[in-house]
Amino acid sequence: MPLPPPSVIADSITNDSMSLSFSFNSPYEVKQYIVILYWQFDTHVKESRNYTVQQGILKASNLTAGTLYEVAVWAHTSIGDSPTALSHHQTIGSQPERPLLKARALNQTAVDCSWTIGNTTAQVYGVFYATSFLDLYRSPRQFHSTSLSLTVTVDSDEQYLFLVRAVSPYLGPPSEYAVVKMIPNERLPPRNLHRVRVDRTQATLKWQPPYDAPNAALVRHCLWGWGFMMMSIRIRRVD
Repeated sequence: MPLPPPSVIADSITNDSMSLSFSFNSPYEVKQYIVILYWQFDTHVKESRNYTVQQGILKASNLTAGTLYEVAVWAHTSIGDSPTALSHHQTIGSQPERPLLKARALNQTAVDCSWTIGNTTAQVYGVFYATSFLDLYRSPRQFHSTSLSLTVTVDSDEQYLFLVRAVSPYLGPPSEYAVVKMIPNERLPPRNLHRVRVDRTQATLKWQPPYDAPNAALVRHCLWGWGFMMMSIRIRRVD
């Protein structure tokens, strides 16, 4: 006689929790129920949380308001596992907004991350980053912050993908990812050198600052000339 799937009843659902009870119509002893909650904030990423239930009652807490959860549960019995029962339950309320993330390189190894978000009860945010989309969603590096900003130390000469989301007391929708190209260890040269005016005894040249330091103070720019016996050079910054 094949084992039936367990029955699932939603006893109560709030904006951040759900209480579920399980029963099993079989003469065989149930050792435990295995429960997996699935949810999706993005169509390409499915997240989950696993539970092991001994007494047939589960209260899942720290859930996200206004979110549809798929519940998969099966019974582990004295003769093996039962088929899986699937059901769907949605927490009440409205789902939190996604944070709006801004990330920029401060120097060769530091990235400034700051974000804004509407009304929220989040207490802790997680900043996640990696050098590829695969690592960003599977095994990212991460830091936590109780404020709306964080400076992260990374490796130089890399390009990183960043996102931020609430991680406590609930797991909120992630922000859109931000791409940060780190400043190279070797400073970039000035760019777009061109002549503005050339006379018999003088020339006016202009150039733009390097990409990695567009607003930095002018420390030293050297001009090298060929074919001149004597040169008198004056350099000044023009904004």
